[in-house]
Amino acid sequence: MIRKGVLVAMVILQLLVVGCRSTKHYADTPPAAWSRVVEGMKRQEAISILGQPRQRSESGGDLWYSGVLELRVEYDTMGRVTEASSRRIIEIHT
Repeated sequence: MIRKGVLVAMVILQLLVVGCRSTKHYADTPPAAWSRVVEGMKRQEAISILGQPRQRSESGGDLWYSGVLELRVEYDTMGRVTEASSRRIIEIHT
């Protein structure tokens, strides 16, 4: 009976380790749509690709999030993309 409990505990532990590894990989991978936003694109075009932004940045740009990643898109005075950059906003320690 004890051996069965130990075996079950080992299987659960192994699943947790594999799950944590796959979560880290997922969290570090930006959505494919993020790469479709390019300089010179109109703000409305970016929104049609990415959906409505979650927030506005201090500088007036738009922010989108996926897992622990943030996409920041900045615009010129004509509403065209001048910069699209992503960064990790939370560190994952393994």
